[in-house]
Amino acid sequence: MIRAIAVSLTCAVALPRPAEARHAHAEQCTVTAAQAELRGRPVLASAVIGVVRRGEHLPLLRWTSDWQWAEVDVGGGELAWIAGAAVRRGVFALPKVRLARVERAPEEEARRIEGPRDEDERPPRIAARAEPRREPRPAPPPEPEPRRVEQPQTVAEVVARPEPAPRVSRNHFDLHVRAGVAIPQHRAATNGSSSTVLPGYEYDAKSLALAVQLGYSRSAGTFRFHLDAKYLIALLGSARSADGTRIDLRDQNFGGGVALGAFFPAAGGVDLRLRVGAEGWLTQVAASGPPLSLSSDLIIGMAVGLELGMPAPIHIAGRPVGFRVRGGAVAPARRLQGASQQTGMNDTTVGAYAGATLFAGLFASPRRGQLHLEASYDYALAISHDSGACATAACRDRTVSDARAGFAAHVAGLGLYYQY
Repeated sequence: MIRAIAVSLTCAVALPRPAEARHAHAEQCTVTAAQAELRGRPVLASAVIGVVRRGEHLPLLRWTSDWQWAEVDVGGGELAWIAGAAVRRGVFALPKVRLARVERAPEEEARRIEGPRDEDERPPRIAARAEPRREPRPAPPPEPEPRRVEQPQTVAEVVARPEPAPRVSRNHFDLHVRAGVAIPQHRAATNGSSSTVLPGYEYDAKSLALAVQLGYSRSAGTFRFHLDAKYLIALLGSARSADGTRIDLRDQNFGGGVALGAFFPAAGGVDLRLRVGAEGWLTQVAASGPPLSLSSDLIIGMAVGLELGMPAPIHIAGRPVGFRVRGGAVAPARRLQGASQQTGMNDTTVGAYAGATLFAGLFASPRRGQLHLEASYDYALAISHDSGACATAACRDRTVSDARAGFAAHVAGLGLYYQY
């Protein structure tokens, strides 16, 4: 009996392993790299705890602030970190595998279509009458097995085009908007002996402070380049003299700078910067005559300082919480006084500044940048010394040969901080 021989071709396709959906609401991502390692922390030095392959889908929980690492849910209540370049947001299907048609020999194809012949499968008939006993015939020799015709099986080679990896931007922008309270303090003392002008004065004022700050950062591996600019205005401030006279005040702070630094991925990120720029405070005083004769002045100088920031050392409900501290010196500096208000001919001024900011992200999985709620405090200080006789018409008191002035400002505020 001739039987047809069927040639089958099996193509095995690896199915993505299911992940226990502990974060069913989270955004899904697809592994685009051929193979990616899962780590316990978002650093290359962390131990490898697993491996995923191209085409697997994982719940995406959050990104690091520099978009270099993504935290995913690997199932079983476990979380892991994967390189940001190895995944892409969204769910993407794998390309289908096409198989080449297997050619069959004409003889084998005819056997498969015709099937077994009737005379080979027909059972013997039972005789209606008894027949004389016959000697058993010797068994026929076994039929040779049909020759198996091996046909080459060809599988079409499928070249899968890799999905483009998500682009991690090297450029970052940030915007700060704050409102709060500013308390500028002024003090002046001279050795003048005039009978019409007070030799010294001291006052402070509580004002409404509004501030805005812009920043730009460019990354090159571990290194960072930064630009920043800021402006603050203190409104509705006033001071009263001993006789009850009200004097309206307005202070403004402005500055900008360039910073070079480095970013380290440890502990959610460590950002260290060395900043060089300019710092200025402008005090505008309403016109006042003797005996007060208060001076409007401008303090401006070169600022050199350090900044340390940690954008995400901890997370609360999946949202990053970080801080930034700063401090430096303002030197050399200059104190410029208003017309007819100078207290000396030779001015020497130095200053300093310090501040801190605490911020918390508002979204656990932001799509386009992160919006933070922030609280900040800044302190500025400047000390001036004027020497030499001031005997010109531009002087406040022509009997003065030595004068000292001090300025300080406390600024506290709340606001929003957006980083993209």
